Amino acid sequence: MRSRLPRRSLLMGSAAALAAVGFTGCIPSLGARKKPVVNVGLITYPGGGFNTASVPLLKAALAVTKAHENDYDINVNTITVTPPTPAVPSSSPPTPSKLPKLSEPLTVSALEQALDQDNPPDVVMFGSSYEFGYAVQKNLLQPIDSFSRADATFKASDYFPGAIKAASDQGQLCGLPLAVQPTVLQYDKRLFDAAHLDPPDSTWTWTTLLNAAKALTRPDADNGGQFALNLLNNTNVLPIFIWQNGGDVVSPDGRRSLLSDAADLAAIKFIYDLFHTYQVVAMPPQSRGGAGGPKPAVARAYKYQTGQYPPLMGAGGQRVAMNFVSFGGYYGFQQGSGQNPIRLAELPRGKDQATELQMNGVLAVTQKASDPKSAFQVMALLAKEMENDMNVPAYRPAAQNLSKLNPSVPEDDARVLVASLEYARSLPVLVDSILGQIMFQQIFQPIQQGDKTPEEITRDASQALDEALNQ
Repeated sequence: MRSRLPRRSLLMGSAAALAAVGFTGCIPSLGARKKPVVNVGLITYPGGGFNTASVPLLKAALAVTKAHENDYDINVNTITVTPPTPAVPSSSPPTPSKLPKLSEPLTVSALEQALDQDNPPDVVMFGSSYEFGYAVQKNLLQPIDSFSRADATFKASDYFPGAIKAASDQGQLCGLPLAVQPTVLQYDKRLFDAAHLDPPDSTWTWTTLLNAAKALTRPDADNGGQFALNLLNNTNVLPIFIWQNGGDVVSPDGRRSLLSDAADLAAIKFIYDLFHTYQVVAMPPQSRGGAGGPKPAVARAYKYQTGQYPPLMGAGGQRVAMNFVSFGGYYGFQQGSGQNPIRLAELPRGKDQATELQMNGVLAVTQKASDPKSAFQVMALLAKEMENDMNVPAYRPAAQNLSKLNPSVPEDDARVLVASLEYARSLPVLVDSILGQIMFQQIFQPIQQGDKTPEEITRDASQALDEALNQ
């Protein structure tokens, strides 16, 4: 499951709101009762565990209730997740399968149960795209296109295009995206300076990347060598390279693999060549093949002085110059002294400009909404309130102030993130959930081992993806 909605320290100020809601289970209605009632579902966990992803929702609900006390009667009701009953062990071991299987999130099960009870929720929030996608496939949510078009205050163009697509199913908008996470190029400026190279920028192409990678790779350097790229822990580079080469991973209906298409094969071959032909990718010990057999790569902790910024590290413990990273990983670095040399840049472009977008928070109208139009209006108000509390908002006007919303993000890096979101794309959420395992097992592991050709790897991966999509 994808990472949940990020938590912001500034939200701790809403403790009073949490206390008020936690004891009663709802926000008291204000004013007269002759107005639309909208029930907002707040998912909680067993043992009184509070879903931290819902803190921004509570804060927004209080603000919207106060500002629109004469327009809506807003109630926030808890939906408690029930842990599954432990399965009775089978006398026979399960048949092993290489195909990933989707399991229903407990949050979706809890929502389904809540929809069959009195006063079902009209609006609900999901902290991951997987939960949202599963609820869409179970027909627990309803499309909101007709309501969004009829609402003069709502503009889909205020959201990044990839975020709108990520919140859609078969061309129908099924939710309002809150937080997004683009994949960008992370680089160590110290290594670029040492190699007398200009840092990456938006003009980079695959050729620029390759030329820089050759200059930045020093396999005989201290501490296990230095390599240009870390790719093994970033399997989302595969759809990105495919999109950049003019291809796609699956058919528009999400039912058929397109990995065997010429554009996809060429992208996989480019990745293969980065590993083996040019050997610019950091790899685990004893994993690099080619003439003469595997070449050992010594994995050891890179030593740096106190106060220095930690370097980027590869899969084998080697220092690397560049890394494809989603924004959530950007916070994983300790603070050192001076200007942070670990910076962000837009990804190199191929025939097309593309990167991947992950959706980390979304609001939706349920199928049991008693007044869907009013539910949408309240949901839109909640979304606008919540956007300023997101690490990277899906709402364009809020994202333009990203460095102010997140003071820890330098202005240059904030500009990179916002620029990347303008052309970021997403896979269908359930396809994305099964693709990660297939990409690693069927593509990156064989590429790493180097005992199959790109054509053989692509053929096997395409067959596995077809089977997984249609199981």
